[in-house]
Amino acid sequence: MNRQFKTDGLILRKSNLNDADQILTVLTRDRGKISCIAKGCRRLKSRFCGRLEILYEVRLAGFEGRELAHLDEVELLDARSLLDCGLTAK
Repeated sequence: MNRQFKTDGLILRKSNLNDADQILTVLTRDRGKISCIAKGCRRLKSRFCGRLEILYEVRLAGFEGRELAHLDEVELLDARSLLDCGLTAK
């Protein structure tokens, strides 16, 4: 059984889990809405540094766990800011 995946998606939400980890909600075309855990992404020298922001279009690679997918790689495809989308932060 192959649990590895590679897909493109749009980051909708992120929440802090503990000191260094985050849980991401990503909207993908082929898998729908998935929740992923990015271990160590809040560290200064993380391999995910600067690639996991809301409304960023990314290419994800990882594997499926019991409840959450675990991310191994993230490649930035398109970076949109809240101002580009016409949304304002409150």
